[in-house]
Amino acid sequence: MKSVSIVRLSEIFISNKRGEILVHPDAATLFKHPRVDRDPLFREALGMKAKVVVLNRTIGQDRVLAAMAKGFNDQIFVIAKANESQVFQVVKDLSTRTLLFGLIVLTLVILAAFLLSHSLTHNIAVLAERMESVSEGDLSTQIRLKGRDETLTLANTFNQMIHDLKESRDALESMNRELDQKVKERTEQLEAQNQKVKEVQEALLRTTRLASVGEIAAARPTRSSTRSRSSSHARSGTKKSRRGAGRVSRSVRRNPNRLEKRLRG
Repeated sequence: MKSVSIVRLSEIFISNKRGEILVHPDAATLFKHPRVDRDPLFREALGMKAKVVVLNRTIGQDRVLAAMAKGFNDQIFVIAKANESQVFQVVKDLSTRTLLFGLIVLTLVILAAFLLSHSLTHNIAVLAERMESVSEGDLSTQIRLKGRDETLTLANTFNQMIHDLKESRDALESMNRELDQKVKERTEQLEAQNQKVKEVQEALLRTTRLASVGEIAAARPTRSSTRSRSSSHARSGTKKSRRGAGRVSRSVRRNPNRLEKRLRG
């Protein structure tokens, strides 16, 4: 009875073979003990051979869609009928609602696709811009993207790469600074050593000059005394030389062969 009462567009009832209505959605009609033995659809149901029949008939001025079924050894009949215009109006309304629902779903899908594509293209554009900055040497930039797609994972990986590059560059710059400082300190040490060497050389040179001047000064009185001694010795030597020369001259005259042998020896 509950399943029969939910039907709104069709008239449905259950009757016996004599045409007495056993079940009807309208309780007031059921209490009147109506009969359907004169209903053309009931009469056609009595003569049908199949258990279930669906047909289209014209009753009066209306086109009617009917469905009939029988059971319990052809003692019980279930007959449902509905106006064709009402049925097709329902189909039309259902089609309209389905089309409207489809348009709404399509619009939502297009909007979601647009938002998703915009999010992806925006994130990709931000990534490309940051990559260009990094390629120019700017390692202070961090990429911050919105969303939960693969571009966010890519951005996190890119940020980690930037961090590693920055640490490597800072370490290299620190090493270069330390190396420059060591080179500077070593250069200063070498300059200091060179300056000390120059000072030592200059001191030695001054010492040498002073020693030379002292030797010259000490040698002057010795030369004067030597000159006087030399003059006296020269005078005596001149005399001795003259005497010796006379003796040699006489010896040569006496024995010239002896002089020749000495010269050869």
